[in-house]
Amino acid sequence: LKGNNTFEKLSYQLTPTGSDNKGSFGVTLKKKGEIEMGYAFLEPGTWGRVNGFHIRKQFVDALKTAGIGTIRYNGSMVDVGADTYMYRWKKMLGPTDERRVCYRNGFNAYATHSFGIIEMLQFAEAVGAEKVIGMSMDETAQDIRDFVEYANGAVTTKWGKLRASHGHPAPYNVKYIEVDNERQLNRGYLECVKKFATAAWAVDPEVHISCSLNIGSNLANYARGSNQYALASELFGWFIKQNKGDRMVWDPHYSGAINFSDSPGFTHEMGIDMQTELAKDYPGHVLTLCALEENGRSCDWNRGLAHAHNWNTLQRMGNHFKMLATANTFQPAGQHYMWDQGRFHYTSNEMWLQPSAYIDEKMAGNWLPNVVETTSSKENVLDITAKINDQKDELSIYVVNITDTPQQALINVGDFKFNGKAQIWTIGDCALTELNTIANKKNVVPKTS
Repeated sequence: LKGNNTFEKLSYQLTPTGSDNKGSFGVTLKKKGEIEMGYAFLEPGTWGRVNGFHIRKQFVDALKTAGIGTIRYNGSMVDVGADTYMYRWKKMLGPTDERRVCYRNGFNAYATHSFGIIEMLQFAEAVGAEKVIGMSMDETAQDIRDFVEYANGAVTTKWGKLRASHGHPAPYNVKYIEVDNERQLNRGYLECVKKFATAAWAVDPEVHISCSLNIGSNLANYARGSNQYALASELFGWFIKQNKGDRMVWDPHYSGAINFSDSPGFTHEMGIDMQTELAKDYPGHVLTLCALEENGRSCDWNRGLAHAHNWNTLQRMGNHFKMLATANTFQPAGQHYMWDQGRFHYTSNEMWLQPSAYIDEKMAGNWLPNVVETTSSKENVLDITAKINDQKDELSIYVVNITDTPQQALINVGDFKFNGKAQIWTIGDCALTELNTIANKKNVVPKTS
């Protein structure tokens, strides 16, 4: 150390002689003195990271295996506590140790921006997933233009050149930018969305602008005749006048409760009712719905069953949506969490899935594009969806038992030639409160026969 009262950055490669899941390291002085440590950062060697970036390969591999095709980076970190002022993309540039630490109440007592928007671009690219990047509504028009140039611009541009200097010459090809998180639609937000659209399109006319606006199950919300609906129609009309009606995206967040998809307000909360009404205002145009946050406050089988019921129902309504997603993805085991609904739990050396993640893994791995007609004699008990491939020689039947007891079922299949055998995949057969813990990671897992 120079010892001149300035911070110095020291990098080391630590090569352990053995494996210890609870290992630690210490810093000691060889002689009497005093040092102040401002930041410490540990990560695997290149063997455990992706493309040389600060991205753990273990996390990337988990989402690849699960078949995740879209990642939304947005949420309470945009506008909770100090992040109301600190969540700006330019403050997430540069070396991680030089970024500001965020002290707040919320997810943790303090948090860093060592993983921010840029790291999410790297992560989503490694997974092969579509990126939906949430930005503060208080970003200036110039900062929005600069971000799009950084993400999508050529290396000959100012910000594209900076991206290349950060180790990524190729554009990230960001197609979706979301304006803040879970706001109310008022005149201010409407003008803010227009600000984002105008600024982004000045650099890349293909960018979609997503509105993070919850509708809720109250049928009066966003109903025709309300001020909210009038503003929604005005905003959609503005996009259409720019010849970019398909570039306006609405992200309505929705419930992760078991009975949600059977409730009277289901299509309303999902945005389908408003989508239908706006099509009457603007014939030939359809509002793009991307419902990207299913919310529930648990990780257990109760949430897994609710997720399966939602997904089954939404597959039958697939023509209304471009993308669907659920919250949250990763959750550190044993740490306080504002939203205890992570689907991939992890420690420093392990990762395991919760029930809802297994459902995604199966549906993505066994994806078929065409929904066919189904009926159930017990609709309030057995939720059934069936899908076939384009060649009509492969059929999948998804059955969700909404109750907590086994059900007998007779399945009749018409107009489909099949072999006499089928692969059966099941999950559940446990109490609704059961989940996968660090001590029992395989407590609620799929079974095949």
